[in-house]
Amino acid sequence: KAGVTVRYLMYPRAGPGSPTFIKSVSVWCAVDQKKALGMAKEGSALEAKTCDNPVLEQFELGQKIGVTGTPTLILENGKILPGFIPADQLIKLLDHQG
Repeated sequence: KAGVTVRYLMYPRAGPGSPTFIKSVSVWCAVDQKKALGMAKEGSALEAKTCDNPVLEQFELGQKIGVTGTPTLILENGKILPGFIPADQLIKLLDHQG
């Protein structure tokens, strides 16, 4: 509605081999990623899947740039915003970013 595009990168904080890492791979490899991501966020069981995926690369990138938790937003200008930001506040912040 507000013209904001959100792109998700996987950052399973517990790291490679952890249950959250395996779940992240299953989300990435799901036929319906959006549905699988919603299920993962709700804590629902997911069918374990594997495929070529960027989860390890995305985790390593997060480590490299200093991500310490989720959610973390990274704006087009590279600014990192840790933690949840309500939509109305995020829109104001993006409007001021220019």
